[in-house]
Amino acid sequence: MNKVNNKSAKAAPVMLIIGILFIAANLRAPLTSVGPLVSLIRDNLHISNTLAGTITSLPLFAFALFSPLIPRMARKFGTEVCFFGSVIILTLGILLRSYAGSFSLFLGTAIIGLAISASNVLMPSLIKKEFPNQVGVMTGLYSVSMSIFAALASGISIPLAVNSGLGWAGALKIWAVLRALYP
Repeated sequence: MNKVNNKSAKAAPVMLIIGILFIAANLRAPLTSVGPLVSLIRDNLHISNTLAGTITSLPLFAFALFSPLIPRMARKFGTEVCFFGSVIILTLGILLRSYAGSFSLFLGTAIIGLAISASNVLMPSLIKKEFPNQVGVMTGLYSVSMSIFAALASGISIPLAVNSGLGWAGALKIWAVLRALYP
């Protein structure tokens, strides 16, 4: 019986690490995937260059507005609930952004910014709480996962949109699939 409990105790941190890496993978990919596609989006939706440029800055405004509220929400509802809500809201934002039309593009992008800001704020405190003796290693793993997927998203956006025939909306929708793979 003791061996079973020991295996369960070891499995929990592994699953938590995998969850952290999956969340980190999606903290930049939905944002960096847009930059290469801006001209396709602009031409398809017939919006101005100024409005098209707003697509990439809207999440940053959401970060600035929403991030100060996250610690209070985490105290009220719990960190796990806030992470779970963030995952659901991010997926909905990704799908809405890719739906059709300018309004859904901008609304979905703002929702993505709100969802990502929650995980941005909560992740460092989760790492400090759950891995107090490995903060540096866990922060490094989290940062590497975030960076790899940010670069990957930026690099494959055009091939997905143009070469595979998905268009800009399909190329942006791909990132909702990664969210569905969370353990």
